[in-house]
Amino acid sequence: MANLNLLFQTRQEKLADGTALIISKIIGVLEGNTSPLLDEKLSAFLHQGIRHVILLMSDISYINSTGIGTLVKVCDKFQYAAGTLGLVGMQEKTLSVLRTLGVATAFKIYHTEEEAVEAVGHGGLVKNIAPGKTAQGKKGSDLGNFLERTLILLKPDAVERGCIGDIISRFERKGLKLVGLKMLKMTEETAARHYQEHQGKPFYPGLVQFMTSQPIVAMAIEGIGAVAICRKMTGATFGAQAEPGTIRGDYGISTSYNLIHSSADKESAAREVPIFFNGQEVFSYGRAIDGLIATEEDAKRLNK
Repeated sequence: MANLNLLFQTRQEKLADGTALIISKIIGVLEGNTSPLLDEKLSAFLHQGIRHVILLMSDISYINSTGIGTLVKVCDKFQYAAGTLGLVGMQEKTLSVLRTLGVATAFKIYHTEEEAVEAVGHGGLVKNIAPGKTAQGKKGSDLGNFLERTLILLKPDAVERGCIGDIISRFERKGLKLVGLKMLKMTEETAARHYQEHQGKPFYPGLVQFMTSQPIVAMAIEGIGAVAICRKMTGATFGAQAEPGTIRGDYGISTSYNLIHSSADKESAAREVPIFFNGQEVFSYGRAIDGLIATEEDAKRLNK
């Protein structure tokens, strides 16, 4: 119990106030064993369940590392459910304890696997769905053939202005996957390879001088239609002309400093990514959200 209390204390600030209150009540009951319904088996279940809840709701990476949310099962397990706590296959005895605590209404209750799976299609339980499965948990088509990778560079002005985290989060919230990430100091040789089409132009020396002046952040981003989507999110070359909602439109007004580079097309992306990443620096992995990002129909429409 001491370990559970310590975990709760270290993660409490990352939990919503309501969730923290519910968890603290249950921990209090477990510590004092004040409920006549709370036998050793049920106490062990609640102890383990609360531990998972604290981790799941304070650290999304825990879902990926443990697979707790992989699929709904008919058993007494806590699940993460769109900001609330979900319970699948609850026994009446367990529900009685929760009612005694006065927190039963805070939980989504699913009595069967079918009931829980049905809720997924209506914005209910959020599951960790393996690639190749749809949000409804049914077998879908492999979207691997539709995936693209593109290069994003956060230029020295983005780094110096402290925009790195905000810009990365935009791509992640869009549903794109970060498969390569590094901070580096661009050399003149790397700049020459990357900007080879601009060599000989009047602005080339100034461009190289700027890009090699401070560290940059390089990203390899993967997704359905990633090249065009990232390009659109980046916005027009100069912030003053870029649409609001784009990165340049929201963060820049200069005609000299435009924050970010995004590969212009698939051919450029195929050439540029290897300039900054070798094969061991670009990763393939599944995510809890992959089945909720795009369907095969979406991929086909984007690739027309």
